[in-house]
Amino acid sequence: MKRSLALLLFAGCASETLSGDPVSLVWKPVEGTSETVRWHCSLNFKFIQVLIGKEQPVDRRITIAHKYVSTIGGVANGRVQARTVEIQSATFDVSGTGEPRHGEIVPKGTTLTIERRDGRIIETPPNSRSGLTLEPDWVDFLPPRPVRVGEVWEPDPASCRSLALAMAVEGVLNVRVKALLASIADSNAVIELAIVFDFKTQGMASTMSLRGPLSVDRSTGRPVAFKIAGTIKLDSQPAEVRAFQGSCELEWSSTPK
Repeated sequence: MKRSLALLLFAGCASETLSGDPVSLVWKPVEGTSETVRWHCSLNFKFIQVLIGKEQPVDRRITIAHKYVSTIGGVANGRVQARTVEIQSATFDVSGTGEPRHGEIVPKGTTLTIERRDGRIIETPPNSRSGLTLEPDWVDFLPPRPVRVGEVWEPDPASCRSLALAMAVEGVLNVRVKALLASIADSNAVIELAIVFDFKTQGMASTMSLRGPLSVDRSTGRPVAFKIAGTIKLDSQPAEVRAFQGSCELEWSSTPK
């Protein structure tokens, strides 16, 4: 059974017909289990920059990629409280207009411990700038109750803020998010997510709108793959920037070891 995400999910889906029996999607993390995790994020910007009366076309692409082995080190109330991460690769790449840049974010072989303490996320050693503290608590995207195909719920917006930071977007002011059970099969379920970020950076008010599927392993309830893509729009475009076009994509996957 399958249902596509309504084009205007935020307008509500109360009139949509639901199908099938309600299903529960519950992930119960187990201490000591390990997985190989891959992150890939890309941002693309095209605009015309106006400096001292001269127009300069700008086409810029930023790519961030992580691969690491994550082992759950502590669980409380159904949530991962601590994990050990061994970096296999963590790189960034900047290409297009201007000087290209490429480098390591964290050296290969680095081992980190990431813990939740008093509502904060602590990375040891500190100041490693790995970005791995930004991985959201995926349990927050699962339905809080049994749902049928086509049913909509609202995940905690706070869980989405880390996704914005993972895409190097800071200054988030507001988050809107809805989820819809799009399909269910024997082995997996697919949740469609629609997320809108309102943010302000370098004095420019902007909106990032994203949509995409989150795949859940039904045998464990564990989210195993996630891909969202969308656009970035400047709500207040400065005089030195014209014809701005922005797009972004974030892909994440997890494979048990």
